Amino acid sequence: MAKNIRILFVNPISGIEGFLPIGLSSLIAVLKKDNFKVNLFDTTYYEVDGFSDRALNEFVGEFLPADIEKFNIAKEKVDYLLKFSEKVKEVNPAVIAVTVPTAYNFPLAKRLIESITNFQGVVIVGGKHVTMSPQEVISLKRVDVICRGEGETPFLEFCNRLEDGKSFDGINNLWIKKKDGSIIKNEIGPLEDVNKLPFLDWSLYDERHFYKPFAGKVYRYGHLELSRGCPYRCSYCANEKLQEMFKGKGKYFRQKNLNRALTEIEFLKSKYKLEIIKFWDEEFLLKSEKELEEFAEIYREFKLPFLITARLDSVTERKAQLLKEMGCVNVSAGIESGNDEIRFEILNRRMSREEIIRGIDILNKHKIRTSTLNMIGIPFETRKNIFETIELNRTAHAQNSSVMILQPWEGTKIRELCVKEGFMSEDDKHYDYIDSCLNMPQISRDEIKRLRKTFTLYRKVPKILYPLVRLCEKDGKYRDAGFKFLHKIFKSI
Repeated sequence: MAKNIRILFVNPISGIEGFLPIGLSSLIAVLKKDNFKVNLFDTTYYEVDGFSDRALNEFVGEFLPADIEKFNIAKEKVDYLLKFSEKVKEVNPAVIAVTVPTAYNFPLAKRLIESITNFQGVVIVGGKHVTMSPQEVISLKRVDVICRGEGETPFLEFCNRLEDGKSFDGINNLWIKKKDGSIIKNEIGPLEDVNKLPFLDWSLYDERHFYKPFAGKVYRYGHLELSRGCPYRCSYCANEKLQEMFKGKGKYFRQKNLNRALTEIEFLKSKYKLEIIKFWDEEFLLKSEKELEEFAEIYREFKLPFLITARLDSVTERKAQLLKEMGCVNVSAGIESGNDEIRFEILNRRMSREEIIRGIDILNKHKIRTSTLNMIGIPFETRKNIFETIELNRTAHAQNSSVMILQPWEGTKIRELCVKEGFMSEDDKHYDYIDSCLNMPQISRDEIKRLRKTFTLYRKVPKILYPLVRLCEKDGKYRDAGFKFLHKIFKSI
């Protein structure tokens, strides 16, 4: 029997396109399965801040340009706050549920939430950023409830209690703001059983979400997780805090069983006509060789190419062989830093140079494209250290590389270090995508940004051309022309 109340989900995305958010898609599926009326407001294809992740990555040479414009992905130049207001009036929801998966999403989410007027229902906010920085989010005047941790079971219970006119007291993971401003902080509940969750539901998304470039061509994508959690404790990642938060609440790293995983993939491929799939597992190769063999035996029949993320120290000859047989077309793998001390002691990413090079060698041998993930702007890092990262990428011979500027997110060990060393203040709220927030004596924020721009070019060109690339680090008419020319010459490397 259909429920009476309506839920309006809000996906505050700017600058990113061609992505189907997994957490939100799971919540939509859970609510629909229980016969709630759900709708979606999504800012992905509205012009919000003029930033395009794809355009930036094409400019710096990390992505090959692709003819994606024919899929009408151009963002609409409209008053998105007005559009949101109109959507709320149209749907007339009892609940507005906003997802904030990362700190990058928070400024836009905040603007949307603060624009809500003449609404008598409940505003609830969830996502990883909420989990890591709950007080910041619950302090927003228009927010009534937040969800810390995984949301499927708590949010479903919340909606059912609202439907039945019952109190929200005692619902795990939820913080409830009372009328007097006091906050009820319910305890963290058990982790989700990923095998009992319904298949992801993408029916509410604009068709444009399915199209995304890969290696210069555009494909119809799906985005899926076969596992949740990560057993590693890198200092820049939320997983260490999450592992502590969920201690005693079940196994933090969970995998979908073989039958469940393969059935869901087959269903999504058929229903949404997928051409390629991205598995968002934080470490796909945590599967044993035996588990991967069982998975491969059936998956190869789907003839569905896929991309994964994996640690290079988990790559073996047999696993690479199985990945190739199944149709793996890309492995994204973190190098992060080419300096051993930074990688081990500051990032807590305990992987040797030999393991990095060996892992890429094995993948190259099996003709699987490799794409390294790198980070600059790390505490105590120098220009020389950044060139150690560039040099390790050159030595390892990965087909592609990408680089991010470190963002010390709330709740992470590396943020604690940055505050302790005076590189940032404790209350610094920095949500920039392409700039550093650290003020360090050995390297300026401007130089970090310039090296982010030229990182891929340094990786590609002969070293004799390094002086030319250095000229291109700074912006300017002739420098930019030289930068584009060098990228054009070396784009195939």
